[in-house]
Amino acid sequence: MKKLHLLGMAAICAIAFANCGSEKQMANNQPQQQTVQQKSEEDPELAAMDKEIKKLEKQAELERRKQELARVQANLHIDPCGDYYDDENFMRDYGIASHLNQSSAQTASIDAAKANLRKHMAEFVQGLTSSYINLRSGSKPADDIERKIEGKMDAAVQGMLDRARKICQQNERNERGEWVYYAAFEISVKDLKGAMTNTMNSLSEEEKNRIDYDEYRFSKKMDEDYQKMLDAKKNAGY
Repeated sequence: MKKLHLLGMAAICAIAFANCGSEKQMANNQPQQQTVQQKSEEDPELAAMDKEIKKLEKQAELERRKQELARVQANLHIDPCGDYYDDENFMRDYGIASHLNQSSAQTASIDAAKANLRKHMAEFVQGLTSSYINLRSGSKPADDIERKIEGKMDAAVQGMLDRARKICQQNERNERGEWVYYAAFEISVKDLKGAMTNTMNSLSEEEKNRIDYDEYRFSKKMDEDYQKMLDAKKNAGY
């Protein structure tokens, strides 16, 4: 019995020593992070620096996310009035404008759309006039006739712009709080071709002879050039 008692006491002591060793090992293995944190808490200057670092890191992450969001939105944004293209019956263009004043933004978008449409029409008129005169007059100089035609057509184009039909008007607010307005207008190709024909027919007989003007040939050339313009835009994705 005495031997068994001694063995029991030895086992109890062994367990006690093992527990003490385990607790000592756990105390020695506290993370270094806690030590650094304690130092920061004890040192106000270090604590302030840690706080500032965290603040700057948060600001940098927010700025990165804002830039990424802006990039995605820019790639996804589609102008609501930009999907109107020329076809066989109408020539079209659109404009965009922004302003803190809503009325000013709306007026500016209309002006921009009509200015773009005017440029669009003028490019066609000038291209057609130049190519037809160069084709028919050969080596004879006819710059004065070309300028006369373009001058008369400029007035005709303005009249058509005044009567142009609005086909789109949309608005939204941007991130700066400005009003952004979109507008699109169209004019009749038939009216444009009619104005061109009337202008050519108004030339004097001497001027017509100089450029070998023939109404049928001119009308055919006008149709061909307009179709080439449509085909070029279609091939370009417009």
